[in-house]
Amino acid sequence: PASYYIKELEGTALGLASVRNHLKMSTGSSFKWDAKGDARTYFLNKYANKSCGMDKCGADVLDVWKKEKSIHPAGKVWNYDPQSSDILSLIISRTTGKNLNKYWEEKVWSKIGPERDAFWRKIRFTDATSGANFFFATPRDFIKIGKIFTDSNQSIIPASWLNQMVEDA
Repeated sequence: PASYYIKELEGTALGLASVRNHLKMSTGSSFKWDAKGDARTYFLNKYANKSCGMDKCGADVLDVWKKEKSIHPAGKVWNYDPQSSDILSLIISRTTGKNLNKYWEEKVWSKIGPERDAFWRKIRFTDATSGANFFFATPRDFIKIGKIFTDSNQSIIPASWLNQMVEDA
C-alpha cells in the first residue's frame, strides 16, 4: 500500500490503495474535476484560497489526501486522479532521497539532450515535486519524452515494462 511509504496516509483510502493502483489511476477515490474540467480552478478550490493564491495559504495537501474517500474498490475503475501522480512523486522522494525533478533529471532528462531545463513545482506543504502538474518544457523536449515511450530502441524504458503497463490498463 502507498501508506507503507507515506506513513501519514495509514488507514486512509489513498493510503490503502496499492502503488500499482496509483500507477494505474484506479485507487477508487472520489476525485472529480470541477464542473468546467479546469485544473487550476480545481486546485485553487481544493488546496488554496482564491484570495491569496496557491502558494500563500490553503490546506495541507496531506490533510486533503487523508480526507479522500473511496467510491469504488481499488483496482476496479480507472479515474484520472492527479492526487495519485503526486502521491507517486512523494513515494519516489521518500524511497530515493531525491525529489522527482532530481530523479527525472538523472534518469531521463539528461539522457534526451533537452533544449533547456524543465520547470517543476513542488507539492504544497511537502518536500516533494508535483508529479501531476506544473512540469513545463519546450515542445521539442516533450516530443523527445514521447519518443522514449514509443521507440522500442530506447534504453531508458524497456519495451517489456511499457507493454506490461498497457496490458494492465
